[in-house]
This record gives sequence, C-alpha cells and structure tokens, in this order.
Amino acid sequence: MIALVLVASAKPHQKPDTHTVLSEIATSKFGSTFLSFLSLNAAGEVPVDEITPILEETLDQLQSRQADADSNNATNQDLCDTTLGNLAASLATERSTIESLENAIQSNIEIRDEAKRDLELAASDYEETVNSLESGEAQREGENAKWVDTNYEIEEASIAIEETVKLIKHLIHGVSFAQIKPRYDVVQEKLRKSAKFGTLFKPLILSLSELATKLNYESVVKILDLLNNILGALRQSQTDYRVAEENAAADWENLETHLTDQKQALAGK
Repeated sequence: MIALVLVASAKPHQKPDTHTVLSEIATSKFGSTFLSFLSLNAAGEVPVDEITPILEETLDQLQSRQADADSNNATNQDLCDTTLGNLAASLATERSTIESLENAIQSNIEIRDEAKRDLELAASDYEETVNSLESGEAQREGENAKWVDTNYEIEEASIAIEETVKLIKHLIHGVSFAQIKPRYDVVQEKLRKSAKFGTLFKPLILSLSELATKLNYESVVKILDLLNNILGALRQSQTDYRVAEENAAADWENLETHLTDQKQALAGK
C-alpha cells in the first residue's frame, strides 16, 4: 500500500483513475480497512486527491513510529548485548571462583588428611614416649634398689671380714678365744647369713671354726691372706658397682631429659 501511495504522489500532473487506485488500495488488508473507515465517514465517492494526503500522513506516522520502534529496539538490543556480556563475564568469574573453591577444598582435605596422619603419629609417639619414661623410671629404680642392696651386702661383708681379721690378730697376740668368742660368733653369723656371699664364705667359716679349737700359725697366716684378698676383692667390687650405678644414673638422667622434652613437644602438637 505504501508503494501505491508513493506512485500516486510521484505523478501529480496525471489524473489517476479513481477506481483503479481504490481497487489497488483495497487489495491490502490495511487499505481495505482504511477504505471501509472512509466509507463510514463520507457519503458517495472519495477523490483520490483527498485520500493520498491522508495516506501520506499515515505513512509518515507509521514511518515515525517504525523509526521510534527501531531506535527502541536498537537500544534494547544494545542493553541486551551489554547485559549478556556482563552475565557471561559474571558467569566466567563465578565458574573461576567455584573452581578455585573446589581446588581449595581439595587442598584443605589433603592438608586435613595429612594433619590427621601426623596427629595419629604424634599420638603414637607420645604414648611410646610416656611408656619409655615410665618403664625407664621403673628400671632405673629397680637397678638403683639392686645396687643399694648389693652395696649394703658388700659393706656388711667387708665390715665382718675386717672384724674377723682383728679377732684373729687378737688370738695371735695371745688373747684367749673365750675373750673374743661373743664377737667371733657375731662375725660368723653375719658371714653365714650373707645373702649374696653366703656360699662364698662357707669355706672361710669352716676355717674360722677350726681356729676356735686349734690355733695353727701357718693356718692363721693363710686365713689372714685369704681374708685380705676377699676384702680387697669386695672393696674393688663395691667401687665397680658404684661407678656402674653412677654411670647408669647419669645415662638415665640424660635420656629422661630427652624423653621429657620430646613428651612436651608432642603434647603441644
């Protein structure tokens, strides 16, 4: 219809055939509607010259509206493009953030698992350290108690032998056995009851018993030599035991310090 209007307006010097123009206008839906509207508002035939300006005005309005619509559509399209671009950028950012979070979660899970293993290992090490401290302390106390008993036995045995030597010397110098018998019996009883050296002292006790009935100088000398040798061996053993105890105590002190420091370090994990 717009094309027909342009043709009609482009040839003003020619008088168009009214029926032809109206017939062509009526071929379009809009033209037919427009002509029906005109027929309702005008009696008889409407000249083409009067229709053409109306159509041109209508065309101008339609073109203006179309231009406005195109402008609005362009604006909306630009807005949509901008919005889609922003959404795409936001989506990419969100995906990157999600990926980073997933990586962080996975990393944290691995760190947690490793920390859990370290904690379990530390707990096991802590328990072993505590057990080592307890068992080491018990062993040290047992060793010390054993040394105390041994040292006491050696000391008592040494004192008894020294007393025996004194008594024998008294006999050599003419003191009667009856005078030293109480002391002699005490010494023999100590030697006999020695838990550690009782078996070792049996021959000595037998020899001392013989002296009570018969004092033989040669036998006395042998007994004195034997007593001095035993006394020397006891004193040397006592020294050796004491040195061993001191070394063991020092070693345990160092180990206990190390284990205590390790225990405190593990307790802080």
